[in-house]
Amino acid sequence: MDPNTNPNDRINLDLSLGIGPHAKDPVEQHGKFMELLRSVSDSTQNAQPSPPLPPLHTMPPGYYNLTYPQNAAGQLLLPPITNQGGVGALETPRPGTRLGRPPGGHHARRNSSKAAATVEENVEKDIIPPYPWATTRPARIHNLRYLYVNNINVIFGQVHCKPCESTQTIKYNLTEKFGELYRYIYDNKEVLRHRASKVWSCPKLTPCCSCKNGMKPVIGENKEEINWLFLLLGQMLGCCTLDQLRYFCDKTSQHRTGAKDRVLYITYFGLCKQLEPCDLFSL
Repeated sequence: MDPNTNPNDRINLDLSLGIGPHAKDPVEQHGKFMELLRSVSDSTQNAQPSPPLPPLHTMPPGYYNLTYPQNAAGQLLLPPITNQGGVGALETPRPGTRLGRPPGGHHARRNSSKAAATVEENVEKDIIPPYPWATTRPARIHNLRYLYVNNINVIFGQVHCKPCESTQTIKYNLTEKFGELYRYIYDNKEVLRHRASKVWSCPKLTPCCSCKNGMKPVIGENKEEINWLFLLLGQMLGCCTLDQLRYFCDKTSQHRTGAKDRVLYITYFGLCKQLEPCDLFSL
């Protein structure tokens, strides 16, 4: 101890700390001393400055800026945030998304309507059979078994002579005419090489009874009423236009692009396949 220290100061310090000759019970003194330390610690903590205000809520570039209200102390009133993404969680939008637009939007509705219209157009509609050998589907005919069972042995159609302006009806025996066509394809399929021969491209027409000119088959503008079986048996499919031949290929799901001799070849084999589904008429 410093010898220059005043004895009275030493006595006062001992009394304030609870020691010295006039000290009280040590247990009681220790409790008061701990309370004194806690009070000093609490006052020190309370004296610390308040934490800074949270930074302003900002959104990533390209998004709408959100402004939140403030309380009386100038602090932002932000919505509650939870770590588990539960109720009240503030979800940050993913980059590249645009706020305020529902998923899909107008484009999804427009695309769905277009898809529905396309499906409706592709659905084949039944027609009234224009001939006893025709089916309710356009560009399709019954097979031989059906025709024989229903006693349809004669196929007829009309031909027209342009110089004479006369129209006649021609009848073909189904078995006889199809037998001729079957034999021709059987003998020349390898030579044809997926192209219609000259006999098919420039068919031999029936001569007119008056002027002896060739009479062409009557083919109306309505493609649904084309007499396909009559043209097949008479080997007069070459009188059809390219557009009419492509119509047949389209309705029967056949390849319809290419030159006329190619499409004509497909039409001949397609009709023969409908009449007699055998490997000889496979494309």
